[in-house]
Amino acid sequence: MTGYETLELRPVAGALGAEILGVDLARSLEPRQFLEIRRAFLEYLVIFFRDQTLTPGQHEAFTVRFGPLSRMPYVKPLDDHPDIIAVLKEADERKISVFGGAWHSDFSFLDEPPLGSVLYALETPSYGGDTLWSNMYAAYDALSPGMQRLLDDLVALHSGSVYGVDGIPKDLRTSRSIAISRNNPEADSERGHPAVRLHPDTGRGECADPGFPLRPRDAARIHLPFPLAGGLPRPLGQSLRHALRHQ
Repeated sequence: MTGYETLELRPVAGALGAEILGVDLARSLEPRQFLEIRRAFLEYLVIFFRDQTLTPGQHEAFTVRFGPLSRMPYVKPLDDHPDIIAVLKEADERKISVFGGAWHSDFSFLDEPPLGSVLYALETPSYGGDTLWSNMYAAYDALSPGMQRLLDDLVALHSGSVYGVDGIPKDLRTSRSIAISRNNPEADSERGHPAVRLHPDTGRGECADPGFPLRPRDAARIHLPFPLAGGLPRPLGQSLRHALRHQ
């Protein structure tokens, strides 16, 4: 891929995503090279580095180059690394819910949601177990000008209700390997974030997580159509035109 002097890039889908080749994240990256990695992240939205071997400390050291680390509530972190959570599903855990198995933006219910997540895959199946991402810039750009103007005036009410009181059915089986806090009343509190967020680096508008209810910024000035009261239409960010499926 041209335009990068210190990186070799290989796009993996038309909508978003690229693999970065020949970079060892366990080593201290030169500032110039990291700036190009950050540029690739802004351009392709999700980036992949194959064949890495990282300690938890090296994982944290690379992540903090993007910004301050966020502590994730309601999920028990690693004992010696409180900024890292382990997402585990053992081979014999077949008929259980999948952690993060629905379309979402990670921990968007926080006062300051994280810029992103840096995932380090230690063990994966030989097939299956794919992760899907969606380009929410493209989802917003695909809307009509009238729908864009409507969403520009709305806020989405985010909550961590899945961790809250009666958030999930009590008989739902979850992985025994992930320690998740349930029935926490604090998780049910709502935080309003713009339905359309402007990225601080690119200035581009992107639609928020479609799973949360929408409300007007000024309830006296705008009437919210009923179909949007429960959140954005689910297909908005799930169109194959906007998505990437990758293992």
